[in-house]
Amino acid sequence: MSGHAVLIVVLVIVAVDLVLVPLRSSRAQGDLALSLRKDIASEIARAGMSTTLLADENVPSDLRADFTLRGEVSIAGTRGILHMVLEFYKSQDLTQTREVWRDRIEHTDTDEFAIQAGLVRAAVRQLRRQFAEHPLKAIEEPRGRDSDGARKHALQGHDVLHRGMTKHLLASVSLFRRALELDSRCALAYAGLAEALVRKYLYWDGDESFLAESREQARRALALEPNCAEAHTSLGFGYHLTGLSVDAQREYRLAIQLNHEEWLSHRLLGALLTREGNFKAASPLLQRAIAIRPNYISSYDHLYSALQRLDRYEEAIETADRGIAVARKRIAQLRDDQDSRLHLAMLLARMGLRDECLGEVAMALQVGPKDGFTAFMVAQVHAALGNPEEALQHLLAAQSRGYYVRSELRSSEFELLRGMPDFQKLG
Repeated sequence: MSGHAVLIVVLVIVAVDLVLVPLRSSRAQGDLALSLRKDIASEIARAGMSTTLLADENVPSDLRADFTLRGEVSIAGTRGILHMVLEFYKSQDLTQTREVWRDRIEHTDTDEFAIQAGLVRAAVRQLRRQFAEHPLKAIEEPRGRDSDGARKHALQGHDVLHRGMTKHLLASVSLFRRALELDSRCALAYAGLAEALVRKYLYWDGDESFLAESREQARRALALEPNCAEAHTSLGFGYHLTGLSVDAQREYRLAIQLNHEEWLSHRLLGALLTREGNFKAASPLLQRAIAIRPNYISSYDHLYSALQRLDRYEEAIETADRGIAVARKRIAQLRDDQDSRLHLAMLLARMGLRDECLGEVAMALQVGPKDGFTAFMVAQVHAALGNPEEALQHLLAAQSRGYYVRSELRSSEFELLRGMPDFQKLG
């Protein structure tokens, strides 16, 4: 295939570094190719990856890389076309490669800038998916088993995953895989991968192949450790997001039975029961989730809603106040903990603290301006504030960035939007 190579350098564990060389195009459309390459680099950077643009196709011989992307772009009338081929390096000295993905992207519009923007969005979405589907391996295999090191990496992976953004998801997958390199029999790492893959389903357009892979990872965890509560939680989470409530509740309850300290099953089961209107059963589960893991702000938000519906108004206010205080301490330590920040915004909205809420929303958009999870959560906050137009705007943005909004449209948070034609189209 003709086309300038776009070389992508990916470092193991947390960061992803990309080096891009020029896209090939006709002489007349050279400026377009340069601009398109720059926009792709910028969007990838916003997803938590660093980028470097090369002046030509000459790749330094000492460069260490994992992927190359080769491409060609053209615009004919109202139609833009971008060809891409992704190659994976079997060795980091750039001597052996294999093709892992090839695609042709088209976008039609009467405005050339809109064509370019459409090509960039589609290209970045596909690239992020490919990076997730072709995880990296450490350069050197560790000798022997390091069970303690594996557990440490798996726990860190869980913590990073629950910060919410796509970059956290990708970082957590690297941490889980690093744990398995240290100990291939680490059930906790397989269970963590299973949960991360469910989130990939949610963040990557509802691609069900991620759910199938998640179930496989959970089965591996249970084959190694039959009483692995975290694996049952991950199975329940997958059922939960696909609307299989009975199956989800079964897995959550089994996880809690196996481990009374499995906070995430308490939180997810409490949230599920709240959504189904069983507030009396949800309340103690959410209280227990807070007791086990007080720094997870989502639990306070769901408990507030359950207590409100039970007419326990004073307890609801007290819960919101505690959640707000904990959240502020949390994000003071971890500025990019987007899950905590946006559930803080939800609690502030529920308490009628509009200006403070919008301040946290603005900060969240600054931290993750192109992140699908961020856009979705901001939509929920605006719905809670009674801003239907802003909520719909951010829902559409979340969908354009790959977030599978359809799985979440049943939420009572969006009751305000149900009569809007554009909201109905999302389903």
